[in-house]
Amino acid sequence: MSSEQQRISVAQSCSKYEPGEAILRGFLAEEDISCSYCEHWSNEKDDCLLDIFDSQLVNLDQT
Repeated sequence: MSSEQQRISVAQSCSKYEPGEAILRGFLAEEDISCSYCEHWSNEKDDCLLDIFDSQLVNLDQT
């Protein structure tokens, strides 16, 4: 299971990040970047639907 801090870090560097409806409708600020608010994130599965979360997270650790 990923932590919110991990989801924030990954979203800030992910080229596939797309703001979800909550941000687009103004319920959240645009600077509230997190995988949790991305169109490609499944809250039910706690995972990226594009299956890139783990590789993005590993790449963060190597920079």
